[in-house]
Formats: sequence, C-alpha cells, structure tokens
Amino acid sequence: MFENKLNRQFDVEFPNQVYIGDITYIWTREGWLYLAGVIDLFSRKVVGWSMSSRMKARLVCDALRIAIWQLQPQAELIVHSDRGSQYASRQYRRLLKIHGFIGSMNHADYCFDNAVAESFSAALSGSKSTGGTTIPVIQHSKLCCSIFPCFITAIDCIHTWGTKTRINMR
Repeated sequence: MFENKLNRQFDVEFPNQVYIGDITYIWTREGWLYLAGVIDLFSRKVVGWSMSSRMKARLVCDALRIAIWQLQPQAELIVHSDRGSQYASRQYRRLLKIHGFIGSMNHADYCFDNAVAESFSAALSGSKSTGGTTIPVIQHSKLCCSIFPCFITAIDCIHTWGTKTRINMR
C-alpha cells in the first residue's frame, strides 16, 4: 500500500505530474466488462485505458502502460488510485518502480482523492435522453448487448468525455 501523496490537491501546473486510476464495471449480456482508466489530473483527459472480462492486476497495468507509451512521463510522476487489490498487486508496484513513479492511494474509507476518476466512471454509467426515454450511455448503441459493441461505445465515451466534461471538472 502507498501513502496518500495527493491529499485533495487537484490543481497541478503541468501535464504528467499526477495520474489518477480507477476501474469501472459495464454489464453486458455476456457478463461484466471491466474498464480501467488512467486520467492526467492536469488535462482531465483519459491518457490510458484497458478493458477485460477479468478484473486482475494486468487490467490496471495495461492501462498505465498505454499512458506511458503515449505520453512518456518522467520519473517522480505521482500515480494515485483507490486501495483496490489490483493497485496493491506486486505486478503494479513493480511497474511503478521500473519507471520511477510514486504510488499514492486513498486513505481507507476516504474516496475523495479519487473524485476525478469517479467522475469518469459516472460519465460511462450516466444517462442520455432519447425521445422521452432515458437509457444508460453505455447501452446507447442499438447493438450494445454484447462485449464488442460495449467496447466501441466505451471508446467513444472515453474520447468525448475529456472534451465535454473537462470544463466542469475544475
């Protein structure tokens, strides 16, 4: 487990200073689909993500690897998350150590430091109004009844969430 380095300091001066990670669940006819997201606290954009039918350490590691591959952050980056077992895993801790990143976790029973990531998760399970009917965003696609259409819908949400929500997150 890591000490809480974020301490509700949500305003950072530059990109790649603080990343926040979280996992959300998406129900499909084929079972649960898990989405791990990594958000840059400066831009409030999703910089890494991964999806799987299993909620293992690899899910969060892959999401962080995508962020690393895309943005190549420097050592001393703070990577904050909740206290989930995936973030406490040996595999995840090793990934942080290899890159010289600083792990940070919420205090037990105190989720406010992960509010930005929780907002992203809420955006995925939020609602849209379509002709008087309200349906979950992730099911907005006509074919969104299996894992592949959920994957496509979630990707669309990831790419539009940062643009539409960023102003409201500050």
